[in-house]
Amino acid sequence: MFGGLSGSFLNLAFLQSFLLVTSPALLDEKFRGKFEVSPKDVGLIRARLENCALVIKLDIALDIVKDDPDDNHMLECAVTGEAYYVVSGDRHLLKLGEYKGISVLIVRQFMDTIEAEF
Repeated sequence: MFGGLSGSFLNLAFLQSFLLVTSPALLDEKFRGKFEVSPKDVGLIRARLENCALVIKLDIALDIVKDDPDDNHMLECAVTGEAYYVVSGDRHLLKLGEYKGISVLIVRQFMDTIEAEF
């Protein structure tokens, strides 16, 4: 369904090669018109992600990313889920670089990082 690095990233997540941390709000946001995927496929992908990921309720509200407040959900999820990385192509998050020791990486950087760990 997804090719390239994004597809490889999703496949590794589905195989639980790493712990993917997300929230219902992030799942809703990520599939809202961002990908050319049918509604049926969106439902299937979301269900698979919910089965393999740690889906958490966000218990904090951050106001770090001023230019795009929705991006704060990623940081809230990362902090609440005690993540090591935020994997995103979002320029606002990438500009931030890191938050409270949580590195913001593009998919390529993340894939290189986990490859080096194995």
